[in-house]
Order: sequence, then C-alpha cells, then structure tokens
Amino acid sequence: LPLISRGQVIGAMTIQSAQPAAFSEEDITVFQTMADQLAIAIENARLFEEARHTSFLLGERIRELACLNDIGRKIEEALPLPEFLRWVAARIPSAMRYRDVCLAAIEFEGQVYGSPEAVSLPWQMVQVLRVGGQVVGRIYIAYLEEHEFLDEESALLGDIVRRVSGYIESRRLFEQIQARAGRERALREITDQMLRATDMESLLRITAEGLNQVLGGSRAYVRLGAVDRSGA
Repeated sequence: LPLISRGQVIGAMTIQSAQPAAFSEEDITVFQTMADQLAIAIENARLFEEARHTSFLLGERIRELACLNDIGRKIEEALPLPEFLRWVAARIPSAMRYRDVCLAAIEFEGQVYGSPEAVSLPWQMVQVLRVGGQVVGRIYIAYLEEHEFLDEESALLGDIVRRVSGYIESRRLFEQIQARAGRERALREITDQMLRATDMESLLRITAEGLNQVLGGSRAYVRLGAVDRSGA
C-alpha cells in the first residue's frame, strides 16, 4: 500500500499473510486508510523536526547577533583596551552552542585576557588578530568536554575577530594622536617659557629640562661654543 503525502509517494506499507486471498476488498480499503493516516503522521513528524531545527538555528542566530551587537556597543564606549578585551572574552561563551562548558581567552601583547585554560584545551578553535597585516594576538574558544564546533560558530568567531582587530587599531591610532598632541602641547609650553627667560642660564636650563621632559627617557644637553662635528 503506497504512503502518499502531498501527492508524492514517500514509502509503502506491506501487509502479508500465509493464507491465500486473506484480504477482502473491505480489508484493503481499511488498510489503505491506515496507510494514508501513517503517511500524514510521518509528514507531520518530519515537519515538526524541521520546525524544531529551524527554531534551534534561529535561537543560535539570535544569540550570535546579540553578542555582536553587545560588542558594537562596547566599542562605542571607547573602553581602555585591557578592559575591552576582558569584557569580550567573558561575553563570547554565552553565544556558543554549549555555553555552560565554554571558555574564551584573548592573547594580546604577551597578556591573556579571559580564561587562560582556553589556550591549552584540546577542543578549541583559534583565529588570529591582525592589525596592519601583522599578527598581534589570537582569540581562543574552547570546550571543557569534547564537542564539535558548528560552521556558524566559526563564522561568529570571524566576525568577533574583525571587530576586535578594528578596535585595537583604532585605539592605537587614538593613543598615537594623544601622544602627538601632548608632545606638541609640551613643546609650546617650553617655547613660551624660553621666550620669557631673562638670562642665558635660565634659557639654556629651560630648554634642556623641557627637551628631557618631551623625550622621556632621553637626555638633552645644550652647549654654547664650537660645534663638535664628530658626533651628535
């Protein structure tokens, strides 16, 4: 007896008997009705499974998008880089499929932010952080027990890596701009003090001290007289 669903044959139901002519037309009609009901039940079960799988994938995608949105909001807060990296490492596990046994760590400039165990666990996925084409760190996501990572989880990690790399680059540029602005401000202050100096000794002292301040660990000297061409 064919199992027909939505006009398509999806299988067959076979009823056998050791007796010849065991089934009457009435029996066949009843059996066919059973076969039709079975086909409907099979199709319903298949649709339910598909709906459950779709719902699962939708839930996973919602968690992934929520994680990326949260990272975007943290980027807007312009947190100090160590604080941002610790926050991201703590946020990642809740977006993973097996979040209760998930750990994450971010390695950057010799420091590990998050859960250091994630670096050495065997069930992990890793992607590098690049800034200006150079590798500056890595993000590790690991499970405490054996689980396979989904393609969607790998894609999520890629999105996180791009956001974190972009933030590192922007913070570096911001710090460079701040340092340059601070140096220019200090030079202007030194110049003002030099212009206010009333004698040569004060002028030379202000110049040397100001340059030492601007140059940090370097030492600056000012000497009047013949120029030594043999060195700086």
